[in-house]
Amino acid sequence: MKSTEPVRVAVNIRPLLTSEGCTDCITVTPDEPQVHIGSHTFTYDLVFGNNGLPFSEIYHRCVAPLVEDLFKGYNATILAYGQTASGKSYTMGTNCGADGGGIIPKVMEDVFTRVEAVKSQIRISFLEIYNEEIYDLLAASKPSRAPIRIRETNSGEITLQGVTEVQVKTKEEMSSYLARGSSTRATGITNMNIQSSRSHAIFTISVKITTAEETLCAKIRLVDLAGSERANRTGADGIRLKEGRHINSSLLALGNVIKILGGNERNKKKGVCHIPYRVSKLTRLLQDSLGGNSKTVMIACVSPAITDVEETLSTLRYANYARNIKNKAVVQKQKPSTPCFDAMVKELTPSNSDAKNKTVVQKHTPSSDYDAMVKELTPSPSKSESLPVYDKMCMIRRMCSKLFLSLRSHGLPKQLGLMIFLPPPHHLQS
Repeated sequence: MKSTEPVRVAVNIRPLLTSEGCTDCITVTPDEPQVHIGSHTFTYDLVFGNNGLPFSEIYHRCVAPLVEDLFKGYNATILAYGQTASGKSYTMGTNCGADGGGIIPKVMEDVFTRVEAVKSQIRISFLEIYNEEIYDLLAASKPSRAPIRIRETNSGEITLQGVTEVQVKTKEEMSSYLARGSSTRATGITNMNIQSSRSHAIFTISVKITTAEETLCAKIRLVDLAGSERANRTGADGIRLKEGRHINSSLLALGNVIKILGGNERNKKKGVCHIPYRVSKLTRLLQDSLGGNSKTVMIACVSPAITDVEETLSTLRYANYARNIKNKAVVQKQKPSTPCFDAMVKELTPSNSDAKNKTVVQKHTPSSDYDAMVKELTPSPSKSESLPVYDKMCMIRRMCSKLFLSLRSHGLPKQLGLMIFLPPPHHLQS
């Protein structure tokens, strides 16, 4: 079952800080999901804060429907996007405990409330992208962590080599892993934030649901991005400056992907069809979330301070592009094993009762033919020692060819013939 729908976009306007004065650069149309900044007006699916909906409703309106779809077999993504010090980590709840505020603790509670009614298995992983390298936040000690490598399957699915996936059975256990990973995430002090995230964090909950009819395997990604920043405002230098460059570079790549996907109709007319997912590891990991197999909600976190007007306007523009992105979510059913292969294995594997009778086993399996071939093709020890290495290899290939033909007569799939690399030379063929 396939569901095609656009990325839903919500805007969360954090309150003004005392040090920022009392003048807002952004206003909200009462009872409408519409924001105004300067001469610009944008309309979104939902707006929270300022004169919009209260922040307490963000989970119920944005995230709860995705958790419900997760248990129907759909992949889901919640993505917090915005400048530094705009409240992304607070909104996501990355640094909170199980009973804290934010989205992730509420997702935990909702997931474990729903699993009580079904037979399921829950696994989690926690990653960060720091200086354009992917690290496992659930790995052992930080000094020994090695970067995680991205792999792509033949079907185009993105996988991560060596990532830690932990099975959890309670909300408290999941919360402890979240706290453990958050404590090792890269953070630092800047002029704009005393605990600035210096990496992008992705917390993934995978759910496997088994029923009498089918098995569903889906996952929900909770993405807390590091914020874009200006070096002259953050006062960054040395390591912090290097981190800021990598953060801005990956966010620029993400913004370009959003802009191309969001302007798809115009781009098709211009002949633009390439989506630059491979420019950054962040966009590679979010490939399914933006324009792929996922139901996605983007939460654009913005500051109402007049000093942040340029960054706020940039965030709102990218959020407006994201509304035009179309995702094609598909129910994730576990593929059943191939019936013909199972039948072949059952046919060629002797039962316990047959194993007691060697005569029956020999009549039922090709082992007698194989033994005869081995005896025929294997030279005596003295002769074998005198054969050149190349001739020995050719002899082995001939044996494999005959063994393959024998197994084919017992129903072995033809594709397994790829195991035989090359035929023997003409002068050695029988």
